[in-house]
Amino acid sequence: MMMSAGCRFKEALDAEQPLQIAGTINAVSALMAKQAGFRAIYLSGSGVAAASYGLPDLGITTLDNVVEDARRITDLVDLPLLVDIDTGFGGTSFSIGRAVKTLEKIGVAAVHIEDQVLQKRCGHRPGKRVVPAEEMCDRIKAAVDARSDSGFVIMARTDSVANEGLACGINRAKKYIAVGADAIFAESLCSLEDFQAFARSLSVPVLANLTEFGQTPLFGLDEMRAHCIEIAVAGAPAIRADLGRAVEGFGSSAASDAHPWMMFATRCIALAYAEPERDLADTVAVRLLGALPSMLGVWHLGADVLDVDVDEHATYILHMLKEQTPSELECRMMDASLILYAEHEFNASTFTARVCASTLADFYGCITGAIGTLSGPLHGGANERAMELIEQFKTPEDAAMGVREMLARKELIMGFGHGVYRVRDPRNAIIKNWARQVSEAMGDMGLYEISEAIEQVMWEEKKLFPNLDFYSATAYHMAGIETALFTPIFVLSRCSGWAAHVMEQRGDNKLIRPLAEYTGVEARDYVPMKERG
Repeated sequence: MMMSAGCRFKEALDAEQPLQIAGTINAVSALMAKQAGFRAIYLSGSGVAAASYGLPDLGITTLDNVVEDARRITDLVDLPLLVDIDTGFGGTSFSIGRAVKTLEKIGVAAVHIEDQVLQKRCGHRPGKRVVPAEEMCDRIKAAVDARSDSGFVIMARTDSVANEGLACGINRAKKYIAVGADAIFAESLCSLEDFQAFARSLSVPVLANLTEFGQTPLFGLDEMRAHCIEIAVAGAPAIRADLGRAVEGFGSSAASDAHPWMMFATRCIALAYAEPERDLADTVAVRLLGALPSMLGVWHLGADVLDVDVDEHATYILHMLKEQTPSELECRMMDASLILYAEHEFNASTFTARVCASTLADFYGCITGAIGTLSGPLHGGANERAMELIEQFKTPEDAAMGVREMLARKELIMGFGHGVYRVRDPRNAIIKNWARQVSEAMGDMGLYEISEAIEQVMWEEKKLFPNLDFYSATAYHMAGIETALFTPIFVLSRCSGWAAHVMEQRGDNKLIRPLAEYTGVEARDYVPMKERG
């Protein structure tokens, strides 16, 4: 006889301590969890809301929504599935019994039901309210009575510790076990000691819910094992990990000549799906500043770069850009470069970000639009074009002659002049000094001297001064950074400026909608079709 889903859940619990349960949002992520080696999987209310509606967990999902997503998972994957039924989709004995019977029928292994009031909140948010313990006991009894398989697991979640304290939470859990709960989901505990107190006081397994942005820290397996935690659910982190693997697969299938800015734009949008902004703009800004270098590093060098443990932002970025450990001088140069590029008034990409923000687009959309604008060679791509120019020449003399010939042919020389500055770009002196220092440290002044020769010719012939892009190219190259990564560095730096502008636009928002002035031909008489030659 085939073992029931509930019995397979208990078997997995016996086989692994603690049992690691991966959060899933659909059948594909469930399949990924199985391929990754998980023994059990989890479908939360927030997962259903995110996957089916693209919204946070606002209490809008119904039993039918949950059943539909759960059925797709159990039809494809044979891992035991734990499902979140919130307060029982109505909190009555009938609604709870209906939920349990329906989910058991489609192959779900376990459910957890909670002791919050019907208008519930996320378990890791303030302002939660719980029903009396007796009312929760009635909910559990209804669930136990409804199951036809005694192996089907009924888990009781308590949110009471946040309001009533640890001792009260443990006493509630004992009452829940007495009426049939097979396990206890202790929500939002803040320490291993609290979990241990629960586990040592109870006769059933205790579950820890791990999420990056919640009250419960991300404990290690050894820590949980030592403190008697028998089940660990990684809901949102596992979902984001699944998404990350999917995005990595997309990136690896990109054309070999695809530019890194395309990777940034794609993954920025993917991050919007994994971590919607909601009302956390400040958090998204900081998250992007940290995530973008990691995205670039994984794309450029592979996932191993994520093991880097450094405190300085510029140093971390350099580890993402090159295989060799950066020198202190290179890190200081990069730090200066990030500051110089961070913000620069109403440039094209910043204007794009503000236009997007003015429409009330989400933060990720604003940044993605700015990234696309920055990719153009007349904006962020200028330092790459400057490097291509400099590398053409072997000596300063060759450079001087070659640039004069290009000017005679009326070719555009990238890295010179600026729409804001008329006499000089004040940022240039700073990055030029760093380009010289890095070149001296490398014992190779050739590229720097070629750059100076080009600068001299451009001033003599056109009275044009170098802008920030020109000597940035030399500085980056001498630090061992590939030319194709110059524009991505611009993205890593300017993201802070974009974020500031988006926040400022939102602070006093008006839709940016410029008028267009027609410059075409004058008005003409209309000629009917039959009269045309």
